[in-house]
Amino acid sequence: MRIILGTPVNSRPKPWLYFRVPAIMVNAFDIMRNRGSRREHVIKNVLQYDGEVWMDSGGFQFLRHGKVPNIEDLAGVYGQYWDIRYFLNLDYPPSPTDDEHNLETKLRKSLNNYEYLIRRFDNVLPVIHYHWRTEVIIKYIIKYLDYNPKCIAIGGLVPYVLISKGVPKDSRRSAIKFLLRIKQETGMCIHVLGLGSPVINPILKFINIDSTDTSTWRVKAAYGKVVMPGGGERHVSGRSINFGGKEQAVTI
Repeated sequence: MRIILGTPVNSRPKPWLYFRVPAIMVNAFDIMRNRGSRREHVIKNVLQYDGEVWMDSGGFQFLRHGKVPNIEDLAGVYGQYWDIRYFLNLDYPPSPTDDEHNLETKLRKSLNNYEYLIRRFDNVLPVIHYHWRTEVIIKYIIKYLDYNPKCIAIGGLVPYVLISKGVPKDSRRSAIKFLLRIKQETGMCIHVLGLGSPVINPILKFINIDSTDTSTWRVKAAYGKVVMPGGGERHVSGRSINFGGKEQAVTI
């Protein structure tokens, strides 16, 4: 299973300059805010990276900033770069508390965006966010399969795996079983959005998920930490750290 590193376009640090990274994921929201990146038509030149690059719509970032993304604007960003392996569809993530009507409305709007984008690009992946009303989600996955996508990206699993407020009981098990069912029944390439972590990765690998992505490495790096294979983290900066009480100096 591949772990794709999520990163801003003009990021520091760039670990791919020092060791092999199988793929990188950037997002269109970041590019729209970065005028320098928009003058470039080869994203790998900006990243200083010669491997596979995916581009997410940045829908989550749009929502966090209180903005409604426009599919035409997104298509304009996608059309600027010729060296992207996959573009991800702009979808509208459902909330665990959405009723069936609101869930269907968001899924239908997401499908409309996909139909718009695939008329312009042949490397757009459908994105569908998990919801505990799994039969509704599966109905829309079947609709996407009619377009013969090379892979399906499944998001929205984080609140269920972390058992956040508003999710049903036993949500972690249900989410993993859903992924397993989709993989077994479709036999397709499955990418899981935003779930790459040392704890979850072995589970995803066990059920034959093809890839996942993570930006956790950047958050950890900002605090002088590195993520260890198999779980856990280590402080490597030597600066003072705070565990919630008395400050302690880290000795390397």
